[in-house]
Amino acid sequence: YETGTGRSLDVFAGDDLYRREITTELLQDRRHAQIIFDNIADAVLELNKQGVVVQANKAAYSLLRKDVKTLLSSFFTDHLVGFGFEEVKQWLTADANKENAIYESSYVNPLNIGGEEVLLKMVRLVDEGEDFIIVIIQNITKQKQVEGRLASTLIELDAVIDSIEYGVLFLDRDLHVRLVNKAFCKMWDI
Repeated sequence: YETGTGRSLDVFAGDDLYRREITTELLQDRRHAQIIFDNIADAVLELNKQGVVVQANKAAYSLLRKDVKTLLSSFFTDHLVGFGFEEVKQWLTADANKENAIYESSYVNPLNIGGEEVLLKMVRLVDEGEDFIIVIIQNITKQKQVEGRLASTLIELDAVIDSIEYGVLFLDRDLHVRLVNKAFCKMWDI
């Protein structure tokens, strides 16, 4: 990708195997891989070593809200904001080595792409002497929204339980105390 030349797809084989059969099998495997790549729910990008997008799946185009012409050849960091942005930028520009071959972003402080909260997993690889980075982007916006609503509901439930005039004690299956209200504490001078 960096040099502008494509990779050779020549297949050389022996042992009574016909070149045409092997080529057909490889093309079929490649079609299967392409179907999986295009239809996986997570966004997947391939970057060159400079961090430029050279390939993307359908989910990536949808998440980034970009067309092919705009997305391909753009820098990945141009689409990314959030708490860990500088860390991602540093990882992308660092020399490839075993210590930083994989990067995973934080669930607690997710990054943001196009208004969506996302998790990143980036993996460095070398293919035919060229460095590439595979980026898997998981959209966690809906999950974070559900967690936020659940936290609000639990706060409201605590307020309701505390307002009950009778003592309330909740135990879990192992008979550990999970929740008590103010009236219960007052009854037992706790």
